[in-house]
Amino acid sequence: MKPLQYTLNPTRLTGPIFDKELRVASRRRRNYVLRTVYVLVLTFFLVFTWTAVLRYASYQGPGRIAYLAQASQELAATIVWVQFVLTQLLAIVILANAISDESAARTLGVLMTTPITSLQIVLGKLLSRLLQLFLLVAVSLPLLAFLRVFGGIPWDYLVTSLAITTTAMIFNGLLSLYLSIYCKRPYVVILLALAILAILYLLLPLFTVAILDQLDLMSSNLIPYLCLANPWFNLQIRTMTMQAARFMPFAMSASCLWHCAIMLGASAVLFVLSVRAVRRAALRQIGGDSTPAPTPTIAPVIPPASAAANPATQSAPRQHVRTHRRIHGCPVLWRELRSPFLRSRRAAWIVSIIAALLLFGSYLALQNDLNDDDVHMVYACVFLALGAIVTAVLPAAAITSEKEARSWPILLATPLTTRNIIHAKWLGAIRRCLPVWIPFAGHLIFFAVVGYVHPITFILIPLIVAGMTCFLTGTGLYFSARFKKTTTAVIANLLLTFGLWLFSIPIVALIAITLRDDDVIEPLANLHPFVQAAVVMDAAAGHNTNLRFHWPDPIDTVGPIGTIIAIAFIAALYATLGLFAAWRAQVRLRKDIF
Repeated sequence: MKPLQYTLNPTRLTGPIFDKELRVASRRRRNYVLRTVYVLVLTFFLVFTWTAVLRYASYQGPGRIAYLAQASQELAATIVWVQFVLTQLLAIVILANAISDESAARTLGVLMTTPITSLQIVLGKLLSRLLQLFLLVAVSLPLLAFLRVFGGIPWDYLVTSLAITTTAMIFNGLLSLYLSIYCKRPYVVILLALAILAILYLLLPLFTVAILDQLDLMSSNLIPYLCLANPWFNLQIRTMTMQAARFMPFAMSASCLWHCAIMLGASAVLFVLSVRAVRRAALRQIGGDSTPAPTPTIAPVIPPASAAANPATQSAPRQHVRTHRRIHGCPVLWRELRSPFLRSRRAAWIVSIIAALLLFGSYLALQNDLNDDDVHMVYACVFLALGAIVTAVLPAAAITSEKEARSWPILLATPLTTRNIIHAKWLGAIRRCLPVWIPFAGHLIFFAVVGYVHPITFILIPLIVAGMTCFLTGTGLYFSARFKKTTTAVIANLLLTFGLWLFSIPIVALIAITLRDDDVIEPLANLHPFVQAAVVMDAAAGHNTNLRFHWPDPIDTVGPIGTIIAIAFIAALYATLGLFAAWRAQVRLRKDIF
């Protein structure tokens, strides 16, 4: 009989996997870099917001105190939302290779031959990697406690926001871990997880609200309950309650408890499924993969006519020989151009069917508003966001996948030059990213035929997409050549993408508020691809296509020719930066090979 001390020991659930993962994490430099960058981002928002408060705070006495309390609310909300968004993305990325690394190294089956259970494997991997994110959340707690000194920030907002962030982070981590059992590539796990979360948190609530509105069953009291399991909606409700400083019926502590209970219940279901799937995957690896190897292409050898006339040779069995397909040009380019977007044909069909159903479902839900330019602006931004994420992920795995498969030294030992390899990887990455832009192209073609979109978008939108694709492909290749792990390269390129086109908006706005000069924002806004898409759709979509493109200053309102020139110039600028990043990848190609 086991002693009571062993039974009550919490480390019995995690086993040695948790201890091993913590020791490995403590020796990884990227974890310390991640914490440093996180602290710098929070400090940046704190300094610029505080500077803006000092410039506009002209009150004295009680008025100044009230103004500082309002400023502390804004700053606390910013910190909460920054840590919420970053931890959700990092939870997906950090756990994207939790099980696939063990499967690729053929150690998952070995672990199951030891006393270590599948429960300990999943729990050890999950807790050890989420602990790094809990440390990031803990970094911001002293800042929030410091801001509460100025007043205006209730304790329930800090507690509920922390609970919402934690439960959402656990759910995202478990979703990524579960997908890593079946997907060998971490970037595939990241893309699938982001797609699933977009469907759960964005598309399903919008479709439900649109359908209920069409059936006249929609009411204002029903919306909060439809989004009870949505952490983004719940955190927004809590933030509005804190900033409005008034009571809102749904924003009570009970609603937060129900939301956290739902998220923890969904996480428990994913945890049980992950434990069972890890055990099955480990047992398959122990017994040997049952998937048959691809049958080589063979061709029969036709006997000559003299042999056919000889009865003695007619009874001999027919011989077969292997046939090798001869290729011309660079073999790496030949392989990259034939590499599919998704290796599984079944997965490709499933993704295509789901995307088509969601797209046409949105058309049916918004059928009365499809002639509005604002609707097409939203569609353009959504398509660009999805394309940017996929384009940021796929090129970042072009070289690191070779390193992880240990085929990179062999490739560099061939007569191929670094220029040949980078050129092949560049074209292959662009080719693999093309399918993600097909829905956007279909959207433009369909509504151009209907008459809701002007055909000039066939020139302007491809220019925007080409600039984004060239830039993200070049930066992805650079990070893929710079780092050894696919996860690290993907994180770096995603952070560059979000930092350049998402977080740059509040940063530039804060700088403009601090300097009291709005002219800083407008020239930089013209370089933003989402602003360009909005300008194009505002003038070339909807029932009133006047083709007068209203740009921010200093471009202002111009015609079609001027807009084509401006977008082509900006796309060439992005393409030049992408080519420079690809050249830097070529320079680093033969460094840090092992």
